[in-house]
Amino acid sequence: MTGMNQVRGAVIRCLQEAGLEAVPRLGQQREKRPAGAVAAVGVRQSSGRAMGFCSYLGQVYDEEKGTVRELYGKRLEVELAVDVYAPGNDECEAAVETAAEVLLAGLPSGLKPLEASWGEMKWDRDRELYVRQGAVRCTAYFTATGSEESGALLDFELKGVVLPC
Repeated sequence: MTGMNQVRGAVIRCLQEAGLEAVPRLGQQREKRPAGAVAAVGVRQSSGRAMGFCSYLGQVYDEEKGTVRELYGKRLEVELAVDVYAPGNDECEAAVETAAEVLLAGLPSGLKPLEASWGEMKWDRDRELYVRQGAVRCTAYFTATGSEESGALLDFELKGVVLPC
């Protein structure tokens, strides 16, 4: 899973845990009309950087296994689009408040919000829903360790997120 998909997935999970239906950003195709508010999350842009020298951060001791492993890191600057759709004006506004709270204070430790902004409420004629478009800029931190057997670098994972099996 790429870094951008990990970030989008983590934000969607956090919004869902806060009680707001959240999905990957809606395309141009006409979606079925939702019964309640829904947040559509997508990545507008991103840029990445290695952390440390060649992404090397140092060594960590694994207490369970009694071994030392190499630790690597990278940082991704991400701007996410978070568009909230709802059948009613008040319902849309309440969902935006929930989303804003999650985006500024309820994200995993590997996602540090820098700024969130929201546009005005509008009527989307194509979808026949109220919409309020938002954006959040954040820094995402990823770590990876070397494999014990081969020493090969394992996939980078968003810090503070437990990925589904």
